[in-house]
Amino acid sequence: MRVLLDENITQKSIPVLEKYGHNVIHVLNRFSAGGSDEEVFKLALEEKRALITLNGKDFVILIPPRKE
Repeated sequence: MRVLLDENITQKSIPVLEKYGHNVIHVLNRFSAGGSDEEVFKLALEEKRALITLNGKDFVILIPPRKE
């Protein structure tokens, strides 16, 4: 699985997830600390990565409505 760890997830998680075969990057590898949620969400979408965060409520509002 392709995974993006948000800033609030420790980078110590990376080797653990990689051990299980996941392709993992951390937000701080791409952005400065305090980057916008919109930029983080856009990166996850563009790279087709699952976003792991402790601030789900901040990201759920960025999910566009489904079209029929």
